[in-house]
Amino acid sequence: MANNDADEIRKELRMVADYLHYDDIQYGISAKGWMYATLYNKDGVTRHLNYYETHEHEYVYEETKNGTTIVLGFYKIENGQVIDEHTTSWH
Repeated sequence: MANNDADEIRKELRMVADYLHYDDIQYGISAKGWMYATLYNKDGVTRHLNYYETHEHEYVYEETKNGTTIVLGFYKIENGQVIDEHTTSWH
């Protein structure tokens, strides 16, 4: 992943986190080299935003509890705006 791409993805992850009203965010890179953000807020549940290279400018919002991951939504960045895709299913 080129550094400029990483900077753009971090910026977009922050935009989605702000849209979802998260106070604290930490960035990481998966074993496959994809960027993600771990999101924390006052409810004590950790959630994640994941970027997948096969879905440019699209992020999946997930929650993992007791080893089970639930997709909470998909968000896309278009023209500098966060778009809620209003789905919890892969497309």
